[in-house]
Amino acid sequence: MKKEITIECEEERIRPVNSEVNQLLCNNQRAKELIRWQPSVKLREGLAKTVNWFEKNQQEYKSYLYNI
Repeated sequence: MKKEITIECEEERIRPVNSEVNQLLCNNQRAKELIRWQPSVKLREGLAKTVNWFEKNQQEYKSYLYNI
């Protein structure tokens, strides 16, 4: 998004080392089989739409909220 950011760390938000998921691997085949779901947009298009939404709706995204 070509935005300058500052990373802030808060002690209560830091997770224990062994609790963090470092890699996710998914496959939508099961959804296709069980509920006959098909994606309606390609990945790049979906990412572009997401970035566009965030650029236009920054006031809607409450980055200061964190649920523990």
